[in-house]
Amino acid sequence: MSKMHEMHAKRIITREIIMKLMFQSNSVTEEEVKEVETDKRTLVYDRIKSIFDEIDFYVENNIDYLEEKSVEMTGKKLDDYVDRDYALKLCDALKDNIEKIDEMIEKNLRNWTIDRISYVDVSILRVAVAELVYMDEIPDAVAINEAVKLGATYGGEKSKTFINGVLGSIVDKSN
Repeated sequence: MSKMHEMHAKRIITREIIMKLMFQSNSVTEEEVKEVETDKRTLVYDRIKSIFDEIDFYVENNIDYLEEKSVEMTGKKLDDYVDRDYALKLCDALKDNIEKIDEMIEKNLRNWTIDRISYVDVSILRVAVAELVYMDEIPDAVAINEAVKLGATYGGEKSKTFINGVLGSIVDKSN
């Protein structure tokens, strides 16, 4: 596998993991936030970053998923399958800019509000907008295409069209 193909494969897996963790963040309770004496956003992103401290556990419990993505498992760790630098940069972009990201999403919705969108679609949109706006190394077409794929896999029947429309509108307005 070429270096570029390997990096692309790692980012696909990393993007999907972060989207799933963003989705899971919706279940963080106020009691959990109070227990660790922090705000919800910090708790969520600390959880996302902590995935890299649980490499062996993750690989052990996701072998089928990783093999499905054509990843050779022999003697490797999660760092061999994910792009840690990309993940941390994406987490920081989300953590530092979530209000701006949500505002951009909201401004590009037609007859919708962000609180009416499924948590899956919002999670996908947040990751994609963070890539579009705060990660110059990710081409717009790649961010949109990967978000549409996630929508097709995890969202509802119309998610991929909806996600494509919102992200296309954001890109059109930024050019």
